[in-house]
Amino acid sequence: MPGVSSIIGGIVNFLRVFVYGVAIAVLSWGAFEMIFGSHQDDARKKAQTKFLYGILGVIFMGFVDIWATTLSSSNIGQTIQTI
Repeated sequence: MPGVSSIIGGIVNFLRVFVYGVAIAVLSWGAFEMIFGSHQDDARKKAQTKFLYGILGVIFMGFVDIWATTLSSSNIGQTIQTI
């Protein structure tokens, strides 16, 4: 029977992949709308906003991955216990 930490790890990994997927989908949707709605100013502005949110989502998730990797590769638990 899997432990609680492996279940939580599986949920976190699923959420990470899901959020990356949403960010890339929003980015692609914004790019698609910019290409095919470029003749209307209002549509182009909305598409640029979606594209920007997609880029920001991917960048944010990149920072989250870097942060998680840094925390998991360090011995922060031992550091906190000694303080």
